[in-house]
Amino acid sequence: MGYNASSQKVHFRIYRSRVKTAFRALQRHASKQEATAYTDWKDVASQLDLRAALDKLRWEAVYEESGDLVIQYFTGEYSHGEEHVAFGVLAPYVEPGSMIEMAGEDGYRWRYRFIEDDGVTRMVEEEIASVWVLRERKSR
Repeated sequence: MGYNASSQKVHFRIYRSRVKTAFRALQRHASKQEATAYTDWKDVASQLDLRAALDKLRWEAVYEESGDLVIQYFTGEYSHGEEHVAFGVLAPYVEPGSMIEMAGEDGYRWRYRFIEDDGVTRMVEEEIASVWVLRERKSR
């Protein structure tokens, strides 16, 4: 049994001009990986396009009319290491400012942000902390 997680907010885009290059980078990475309980990496590598490869990683993505690829949501059990590595591989091709916010079954929340650093987009992972503030109210 895996860890259930869901995407909460998603703004993730790879422009049409970068989709094929991003796909080749993910294919190269996937072809060198061993299968895990969550992902058959050889299956990811054998897909015909980036949308289908992301589907094998449990991310629902679509091509917009412009040809840009956008992720819509996460669909399945979560394996932290696999998504983290895959997004790291794709990061140089992702639109700066993209982000994916996730929530786990235990209330843990995190996000992947794609930021531009010296002209190259990279991924950073951040934990989202919830802060509870106690305000006493007088009963009437």
